[in-house]
Amino acid sequence: MSTEPTFIEGSVTPPTSIDSENSGVGASSQAEGTTRKRKAAPQRSQIWSHFTKFINSDGASKAKCNYCQKEFCCDMKKNGTGSLKYNIGSCKKNPSNVVDSSQGQLVLPRKGVEGGKGIFQLGDLIKKHVGKD
Repeated sequence: MSTEPTFIEGSVTPPTSIDSENSGVGASSQAEGTTRKRKAAPQRSQIWSHFTKFINSDGASKAKCNYCQKEFCCDMKKNGTGSLKYNIGSCKKNPSNVVDSSQGQLVLPRKGVEGGKGIFQLGDLIKKHVGKD
């Protein structure tokens, strides 16, 4: 019996013999002696546009802020991105956090401050500005 498949133009023929070593579930998808590395997963968080990922001399994964150059741990299994997100919001060199000193800032009195009413409620403010009681 021939072990080579015969091909007829325009049709597909099944192989004429089955290899006994590879018979089993999933055997056709396994290749002998080949090992493939897993494809790198895309980074899902928006914070990676503000950080550069690198591996330090100890072999630990680190992330460096592109603005203030602080280093943070960013191992995928041990650390999350919470500290990186906090740094983006508080980094003084981040262009989106720069406060324009030429503009005044609105400061409302705190709750419970003595001297005057101290506590503003939305209804009081509307009545005051609209003039309805």
